[in-house]
Amino acid sequence: MKKSINHFFGNKRAFTVVELVIVIAVIAILAAVLIPAITNVVEKARLTSDQAAVKEMNVALAADEKLNGKCETYSEAVEVLGKAGLDAAHFSALSKGYEIYFDATLNRCLLIKITIDAATSMKKYAVVYPEEYVDEVNQYLQGDTSYEYLQGLTSLKGQLANDDSWKKVYTPSASVTTKTQDGITYYDIESLKESISKGEGTSFGTYTGNFIKEGTYTTATGEVKTYTHTYDKLVAVGTGNQLASFRETVSKSTDNGSGYYLTLTKDLDLNGAEWAPIERYSGGFDGKKGSEGGTYKISNFAMTDVTAAVQTYESSTTGGSYFYYGLFQVFDGHYLGNITLDNVIINTPGVSVDTANAKTGHVTAAVAGLIDNHAGYDMVIENITVTSGTIKGLQRVGGLFGNIGTLAKNNNLYTGSITIRNCKNYANVSTVGSVSNAHATIGGIAAITYKTINSASNDGPDGECPVNFIDCYNYGNVSGGTYAGGILGYNNAGSTVNFKGCYNYGNISVEQKTTNYLTAGKSLYAAGIAPDKSTKKATFTDCHNFGKIFADATNPNNCTTAKDSNGNKVTYSSPTYVENIYIGSIGWVVSDKYQNCESGQDVTVTYKDPNGKVTAVNSADETGAAFTPTKVN
Repeated sequence: MKKSINHFFGNKRAFTVVELVIVIAVIAILAAVLIPAITNVVEKARLTSDQAAVKEMNVALAADEKLNGKCETYSEAVEVLGKAGLDAAHFSALSKGYEIYFDATLNRCLLIKITIDAATSMKKYAVVYPEEYVDEVNQYLQGDTSYEYLQGLTSLKGQLANDDSWKKVYTPSASVTTKTQDGITYYDIESLKESISKGEGTSFGTYTGNFIKEGTYTTATGEVKTYTHTYDKLVAVGTGNQLASFRETVSKSTDNGSGYYLTLTKDLDLNGAEWAPIERYSGGFDGKKGSEGGTYKISNFAMTDVTAAVQTYESSTTGGSYFYYGLFQVFDGHYLGNITLDNVIINTPGVSVDTANAKTGHVTAAVAGLIDNHAGYDMVIENITVTSGTIKGLQRVGGLFGNIGTLAKNNNLYTGSITIRNCKNYANVSTVGSVSNAHATIGGIAAITYKTINSASNDGPDGECPVNFIDCYNYGNVSGGTYAGGILGYNNAGSTVNFKGCYNYGNISVEQKTTNYLTAGKSLYAAGIAPDKSTKKATFTDCHNFGKIFADATNPNNCTTAKDSNGNKVTYSSPTYVENIYIGSIGWVVSDKYQNCESGQDVTVTYKDPNGKVTAVNSADETGAAFTPTKVN
């Protein structure tokens, strides 16, 4: 007799609701017990792995120390570790809430746990490995002494340890001058800075209250104007780590730090750590010393990470993205002044992030990728110097500033004047290549200016919101690009730009070439002050060039191995030569709006196209120096 299936399996029935609830409860209990346990096991494994990595790094550092002594900088340590087969520059701790830092004092790597103080919202650092350094280092990382020790720590990712000690709140001393305006009592910012320099206040911290900044400036036409700006916080920083923490706070804020007035109280050494730009800053920044005069210095400023991603800004006209690199990505505050940058090392940061927009949106400079003024006030930028170094970018490059004008999404229009005075550059500035239009612009002070207008719409009159370059000097060599100038790389169509008392001493050179990112064009522009095809809205007064100017147009654009921005091979059926070369102290001037300008150095042009045209305006041939256009076969 065949046995039924029920004989083997019994009668089946569905779960009752009660049984189902019980099963779910059991699963939940097991999950509550097992998941944390599993998580803890994983975290312990990660921590063990991080400790093993630190141990291996320290073995390599100790071995090198016996032969060559301690590494003096983070860069030296990374080099030593690299020779030992350890890619320290791209190493991140696996454990959540931990970071590995190089300690320059100990010449060792430390695994540090980072927590947030619930009462103060400030970061706290504590060494957890190697154990022999726990007590020794942690005594310095606690309390008010932490800011001193943090200066010697650099994460293996090449970034500074953020020191939040500047967030401590203080009240200005009674000696600070006050002023009543519209029924509000303000602390005078200059008086407070003097008080801090005399030791009457802390050298780092946040002073709260109402603050006022007043001053005067002279326009290119000689008109003296006054400005008054108010703030609700004065932030004093005295270390690179505090500046890095301030950067993080501003970048996360909803108002771009518009109420802050940032001031330096000491020279800052960034130790060559990779700088991540402050995304957008709408406050004030002043590095001026007290009554002794001069400016505080920011040394060893570096941006060299080709993978460094930054906040992108969209173009309304093309839909492309803009990438700005500098101390600031975008500065749109009232006042920026009294800053010295020493030993600037900028080498094509972020070039591998988005090559699709390489031709239109990559901007690099030491101070700010974009100076944006659309709020209606007159912006003053003064007394900023880059004393040494190299600045190389992918496309638009400026010694101090990249683009001057508002964001592309605002149609490149801005509503307040911008006065840039007494700014100097000594660094060599270059770009990777040249392109077929105005996108490869390079200048000793700034890369490009945009159209100026006095309203948010296109129907406002031009000329009421100019960009003024007054008493600006360039001493560095400027090379590459389609447009290259000692002061300004390119004055965009419709821009009202005034140059007064500007000098160039660096050599200026442009070259027709094709690279993996950029494609050569048909025209080259090189000038001691500013090259342009639309300078009818620019004026030049008492501007002088003493640098040699070169244009090399001998490389036809028929490179079969060249690649476009997407990496595809580019071929040409016939060579394309440079057709026009505009060169001289000014470059190509449509009108005669320049006075008392001269070029005191040689101008050299080499070109290959038999039909090529060379235009020299206000150049060496008009001032006694040698002007040599040479056609080659």
